[in-house]
Amino acid sequence: MKFKKLVTVEEAKRILSEIEIRPEKEDLKITEAVNRIIAEDILAPIPLPPFTRASMDGYAVRSESTTGASEASPVYLRVTGSVSPGAIPDVRVGKGEAVEISTGAVMPEGADAVVMVEYTERDGDMVKIKRPAGKWENIMKEGSDISEGSLIFRKGTRLDGIKTGVLSGLGIERVKVWRLKVGLFSTGDEVIDISQTISPGKIYDINSYSLYSILRLIGADPTIIGNLPDEITILKERLLKESENYDMLITSGSTSAGRGDLLYRVIDEEGELLIHGVQIKPGKPFLAGIINGTPIIGLPGYPASALMTFHELVMPIIRKSMGEKWKGWKVRGRILRKIVSEGRRQLYPVFVVRDMIFPVDKGSGAITSLSEANGYIEIPEGEEVVDKGSEREVKLFTPSTGDILVAGEDVLHLVESDYIVKYVISSAEKTMGMMIGGEPDVAVIPSEFDDGFEDFIAGRVEVEWGWVGDGKVAEWRDDTALGMETGGSGDIIQHFQALYWVKKGKRCAMVRPFAERYGLDVDVEGKVQYSILVNPERRDVEEVRNYLDDLRSSGYLEQEK
Repeated sequence: MKFKKLVTVEEAKRILSEIEIRPEKEDLKITEAVNRIIAEDILAPIPLPPFTRASMDGYAVRSESTTGASEASPVYLRVTGSVSPGAIPDVRVGKGEAVEISTGAVMPEGADAVVMVEYTERDGDMVKIKRPAGKWENIMKEGSDISEGSLIFRKGTRLDGIKTGVLSGLGIERVKVWRLKVGLFSTGDEVIDISQTISPGKIYDINSYSLYSILRLIGADPTIIGNLPDEITILKERLLKESENYDMLITSGSTSAGRGDLLYRVIDEEGELLIHGVQIKPGKPFLAGIINGTPIIGLPGYPASALMTFHELVMPIIRKSMGEKWKGWKVRGRILRKIVSEGRRQLYPVFVVRDMIFPVDKGSGAITSLSEANGYIEIPEGEEVVDKGSEREVKLFTPSTGDILVAGEDVLHLVESDYIVKYVISSAEKTMGMMIGGEPDVAVIPSEFDDGFEDFIAGRVEVEWGWVGDGKVAEWRDDTALGMETGGSGDIIQHFQALYWVKKGKRCAMVRPFAERYGLDVDVEGKVQYSILVNPERRDVEEVRNYLDDLRSSGYLEQEK
C-alpha cells in the first residue's frame, strides 16, 4: 500500500494546528512546578514590598530637617531611637529628630527619608548630618516593586527559578500549571528496552527516551509505555486502551507503508487518519490521527528522522496547547562545507559555532547525526546544492551555540576552558584538509605532519607517550598518536576509545597527560610533538584569542611561534 496522500509541510502544520489537545490543570507547590507552564493568570495577593522600608543603613529623618546640611556646615539632629529589620517601630520622627535604622527595617512614622550612614557622624544622643536628603531618598515605598492586585505572570508563562522567587516573595505557595499527559511507545519486533540485554538483530529504544527528556524540558508530563511488536491485534488493543489514559500518544516506527508498518491501518480502522506522509526528508512516513478523541502522532523509526520531525512539526503544537508563546530558537550563519541534497525538501542536521554552520548529517539511521548537532537547517525543494559560504537560518535544539570549533587530535579535551568547544576528531590528513577548507578555528596534529602550514602554527607542545595496560605491543599510529595491541577493535581515533579498551583489558598507547588525567600509569616509550594550528581568518576573533590563552595557561602552547 502507498501513503494515503503526501502533504506539504505547510499543509501538515495547518492540520496539526487544528487538532484539539486538552491538557488538564494541576495544582502544585511552586518547588514542584519548576519548568511547567502556568495555567492561570497570577495576581499579586500583597504589595511588594509589603511595607515602606529603608533601603540603606543610616538615619530615618524628615527631609526638611536636613536642608542646607554639608561637610562644612552640618545639621545636628537628636537621635530618639532605633529600628531593626523585622521589628515594629515604637517611635515617631519629629522635626529636628532622627531614628537610627538598618536596611530593610520598617520606616517609622513621620520620616520621609534616610540619610546614609556614610554622611553622618554620631555624637552621644546627637547625630551630625553632612549631606541633605531628598524626600523619599533611600526608601522603598510599600508596593513600589509590585502593587497589590497587579498581574504578575500571564497563563502560558514557563515557571523558572527567577519566577519561582517572585512567587515566594509574594507568599504564593502553590500554583496551577498545565499537565499534558503524553504516552510514548516504540514499535517493531527489533526494538527492546534499555533494561534488557542486547542480542543480534535487536536495537535499544532510543526514541522513547529522547522524546521523554524533551517533553519533560518543555513542561509536559510524559510516560514511557513500552515497546510494541509488529502485530496488528496487540497494536490495536494497546492503542485503544492507552488512548483513554493520555491526552496524547506519540509513537515511533510502524508509520510507513510496508508490510510491517501497521499503525496507519489501526488509526484508519479505529479512528480518523489525518496525515499519512509528508513531503520532507527525513520524516516522510510521519502520520497523525485521532482515536477516542486522543491525538495520535506517529514518528518515523529512525532517530534522526523522529527527533527532527518532532521538533519541526510536533513541539509547536504541544507548546501551543499549554498556551506558551514560543517561536523557537533561531540563529543565522554561513555554511562551512558544501551540502548536496536530493532536491526535495529536507531538514539537515548541523552544529553552529558562533555564526558558522557545520554539516553533520550521517543519514536518518545514525543517532550521531543528532548527538553531534545543535540544530538543523531547512533545504527547500529543488535546491540540490547548498554552496559553502551561503547564509542560512538554523533552528536550534537549545538556546546556546558553540564558541570554538576544534579539529584533529583529541588531547585538547584536557584543557580547562570557559568556552563551549565543539570537537571534530580526525586524523592529521583529514584535519589539514579541513583547515585548508577554512572550517575549524583551531586544529591540533602531530608536528611531523605540519609542513606547509607554517603560517597556521600558533605554537607547539611536546609530551610523552607510552603504553597503558598489559599485553603485546602493537603499532603506534603516527597520524593520530594512538596505538592498540593486535586483536583489538580496529581503528582507534580517540584517546577515550583507548581508555575504554584499557578498562576491557587491552593494551593501548596514549599520551601521558591524557592517561594521567584518568589515573592510569604509562610505560613511557618516547615523545610526540603537537602543532596547534589556527585559522588565519579567525586569529583575531575574540573567542579564539582567549581560547589560545587557555591553551597557554594549560601548557599546550609551550613553544610559541
